[in-house]
Amino acid sequence: IVANAIVIGLETDSSNTEAWDGFENAFLFVFAGELIIKLLVYTPADFFEYSSSDFSWNVFDFLIVSMGLMDFVCSTIMGPSGGIGGGGVATVFRIIRLLRILRIFRIVKFLKQLYMLAFGFALAAVAVSWVTFLMVFVLYVCAVVLVRTVGHAPKEDPHAEVLHEKFGSVLIAMFTLFELMASPNLSDFQDVIWDRPCMALFIFVFVIFGSFGMIALLTGVISESMFDKNNIRMEEERIERENTRKLLILTCERLFDELPSQAQDEETRGKGAHIWEVLELLPEIAILFESEGIDYAFQDLYQMLDVMDPDGSGTISKEEFKFCIVQMAEGVRPLLIMRIYYAMETVRRQV
Repeated sequence: IVANAIVIGLETDSSNTEAWDGFENAFLFVFAGELIIKLLVYTPADFFEYSSSDFSWNVFDFLIVSMGLMDFVCSTIMGPSGGIGGGGVATVFRIIRLLRILRIFRIVKFLKQLYMLAFGFALAAVAVSWVTFLMVFVLYVCAVVLVRTVGHAPKEDPHAEVLHEKFGSVLIAMFTLFELMASPNLSDFQDVIWDRPCMALFIFVFVIFGSFGMIALLTGVISESMFDKNNIRMEEERIERENTRKLLILTCERLFDELPSQAQDEETRGKGAHIWEVLELLPEIAILFESEGIDYAFQDLYQMLDVMDPDGSGTISKEEFKFCIVQMAEGVRPLLIMRIYYAMETVRRQV
């Protein structure tokens, strides 16, 4: 994805080189092959499942690749310009080729932190729209005040030309104030300010609150919105971890209860299961980990058997089995470290 974006940038600066089309087509075929493999593996119904968390990205990938393939087919049949020198069809082809740069946004999907920032910024746009409405309201009120007070200065006024040019109408005054808000440069009003103290005070207050204050407000609104979204995302991840933990516990209990030694009488069931029986469950545990997207090393599953049987009795209880599987899925947690410390302290006191 990054290489494709770099090639597009180089092609933009050196558009006379014919080799760029070959590079672009190679990237297009790679992306098309990836899309076809996904459709074959997940099936179109699952790939375009609306309730899926990747639905938006899947549609985005499909549209970008489809437009690229359409551009390639039409360019092959009708030529690079679409068969028309400078008409509307050629413009459409140029727009389609320009949209190829949107592929770089796919990298956001694979970088978690960048995705959270981008998603939070997108949600902050709603709050920014209200700040924009407030800014337009302030600009309109201030523009009306300036037009009525200095915008129609008499011709005898030495600054009449500048005042009429900057504040001759409401729209012109709003644009002038917007320029001051975006870049508070008072050099154009230097002579006017010295002769009109009230106007100088008005402009100074507007620059302080309208420019500096509005920037601070925008920064605060965007930051708060992004932090709120990140907190919501963290809460969703916590709930997802809890649901995964519950699923692991229920699955481990079901698999353990289905073992031959557990299907006998209550006395035999209470002694636990033999290690060789638990060994046969490990492939199913591996499939469960993969389905839930849990990062693990397959060799660790077999090495975990020694940890499940710390007393060397050759049997593993249901609680030991569940505990080890869940801990392996969740990784190192503060509570686990506290348990190790507590066990060490207990052993030390007994010794």
